[in-house]
Amino acid sequence: MKPPRGLKPPGRAFWKTTTESFDLRGDELVTLEQVCKLMDVASRLEDLVNGADLVVGGSMGQPRISPALPELRATRVSIARLLGQLGFSDQSSQLVGQAKSDRGRSLARLRWSAG
Repeated sequence: MKPPRGLKPPGRAFWKTTTESFDLRGDELVTLEQVCKLMDVASRLEDLVNGADLVVGGSMGQPRISPALPELRATRVSIARLLGQLGFSDQSSQLVGQAKSDRGRSLARLRWSAG
């Protein structure tokens, strides 16, 4: 399945891997697109954090943590929540190696058993 327009390499890669591994409904594809866009944002924030000081000057010159750090954390939390809505968890790693239709059934079982 072709990735949505505007996705950067991290988001496109996750879209490709996920859509090749799972049969997702339309509403799940919308959520997956949100995840992929957030992955792109997280990648850009990581670049900011990796290339800058972690402590910056505040409005009064006081040292404070770089605003990119809490934004990166919040973005990662949002990604994790959306993946949870899709039913993806550590358990989904056991789905690797199954046929696509089998993975779909297994994912559905994981979703229903988690509720």
